[in-house]
Amino acid sequence: MLLNDAGKMVLKWYFELERKFPCVKCDVVVCMPDHIHLLIFIVDDSSECWPTESLAHVTNDDIDHRDLHLGDHAASPIRPSRPNLGDIIGWFKTMTTNEYIRGVRQSKWPAFNRRLWQRNYHDRKVRTAEALANIRQYIEDNPRRGDPTWSPIATHAAHR
Repeated sequence: MLLNDAGKMVLKWYFELERKFPCVKCDVVVCMPDHIHLLIFIVDDSSECWPTESLAHVTNDDIDHRDLHLGDHAASPIRPSRPNLGDIIGWFKTMTTNEYIRGVRQSKWPAFNRRLWQRNYHDRKVRTAEALANIRQYIEDNPRRGDPTWSPIATHAAHR
């Protein structure tokens, strides 16, 4: 199984996660015709994980002090110090959906009904080296279960 243009586009945005979110490290990924399996790490070695263009800058002049009450924090940051998995996956889904829509319009990719991606995603926290090895193996073996003619070109393993 070789990736079509839509699959290549999805992989492009997967690897773009590391640039968008400096605390994200991409690992193994496999792109299937109707779903994707991916493994990312959110690491703590980056003190500034949010990209600068997306930081919310609030100054004292931006706040209507008439609405503040004793104990309110006038210039509290709007975002946490680092994005959570939902922020990262949400950005990934937005970027891939927007580019897929361009592909439908410009390159006659098949249209989709309402949503390109399912509403949620399945996640799992990896706690041990053994669990990590098992998850990597599951992702790499996933295409073989559905298509015995699978080619390893569809799998990208950044960890090797």
